[in-house]
Amino acid sequence: MRGDAQGLLAPTAPVTITPPAPAPPPEVVPVAAGAAVVAEPVVAEAVVAEAVVASAVTPAAGVPTAEVAGEPTPVRTPMTPYYKRWSTWAVAAVVVIVVAVGAEIGGSHPSDTSSLQPQTGTAVTTTSPPVTEPPATTRATTPPTSRPAPAPTTTAPAPATAALRSTFGDGTWVVGKQIAAGTYHAAGGGDCYWARERDLSGGTSAILANDTPSGPVTVTILPTDVGFQTQGCGTWSPEPATGPQATSFGDGVYAVGIDIAPGTYSAPGGTNCYWERDSDLTGNSNSIIANDTPTGPVTVPIAPTDKGFKTAGCGTWKQS
Repeated sequence: MRGDAQGLLAPTAPVTITPPAPAPPPEVVPVAAGAAVVAEPVVAEAVVAEAVVASAVTPAAGVPTAEVAGEPTPVRTPMTPYYKRWSTWAVAAVVVIVVAVGAEIGGSHPSDTSSLQPQTGTAVTTTSPPVTEPPATTRATTPPTSRPAPAPTTTAPAPATAALRSTFGDGTWVVGKQIAAGTYHAAGGGDCYWARERDLSGGTSAILANDTPSGPVTVTILPTDVGFQTQGCGTWSPEPATGPQATSFGDGVYAVGIDIAPGTYSAPGGTNCYWERDSDLTGNSNSIIANDTPTGPVTVPIAPTDKGFKTAGCGTWKQS
């Protein structure tokens, strides 16, 4: 052997250093939710052992190594650096801690544990209860009933409307049911009386117009009249559309243009003379165009537009 400056001696025989077998990786045990995790100090012991071996084999920096002439240099088995093995155990420890913390959190929220449960590859099949269809209902079919044919309806003929009288004498007649409205003419006389009535009550309030002519008489009955009363006037008949158009006449009520002709007439008059020109033959007071009671001779023009002329106590009228 030869010595060095520091007085260190090289080994006289080959030294074979067998590094300790690497510690097996820690077994990761599944941790149930809520269980406490205890990390075993395996990693620390492995690191200490690795440090001892390294210090025994690796010479210190700056210290020369002793060599034996003619002897083979000992073969050193390469070792995995300790920091690489330490990183593996550190990652494993972090995984275990994360799983434990997740389980603890999941245990504190029991309402939402479905997301933390380990998932398996087994498919979950949900079976719905069979739907039972309600039994089909069968409607009873009623055979159609034959309806008897309706008996033919017989419409009773409307009662025949009584024909309105075209002529009539004394009495009270219903206008529109017994006699028709229109202009009528009668012979009249000293006892003649007629009245147009708004109703059939017979009271004085029902009278629309009336008169007691002493000669021939012509009266227009309106469709709005309800009744017509007559007494001592003879037979009433419809006034013709044309007539004699006399130019001389005495007391009476005449239709101008039919019974008498229009023109200028004169009469001897007297103390009881009365005459009037009328716009119609209804006998209403508002139909009077002009009238007078002269005590002497009288002359009156009768216009073609006049409808009636009434005279009493004036004598005979002659066209002049």
